[in-house]
Amino acid sequence: MSITKLESRTVKSEQYETINFGSTVINASTALQGFSVSFGASVDHHVKGMNMQSSITNISGATVGISAVATMEDDSNHVANGECTMLVMAECNT
Repeated sequence: MSITKLESRTVKSEQYETINFGSTVINASTALQGFSVSFGASVDHHVKGMNMQSSITNISGATVGISAVATMEDDSNHVANGECTMLVMAECNT
């Protein structure tokens, strides 16, 4: 019989983090809860595009590796990196 465990984490763009769920993880998934990205307080940019992602990078025993992408670009090719808050859902064996 399996049980679903939930953890919420905020991860900086293009960074990696691990979560230990305390028992063997059978499967895991993420849901993006929110993000934050800015060019700065007194800077005026017209946004060309934004990219937000949360993902599982690996599952090993009781540990799940996660990463995020939070980037924004303007027409002058200025790029700003931010952070994503994600919900990690893990199906565990107990």
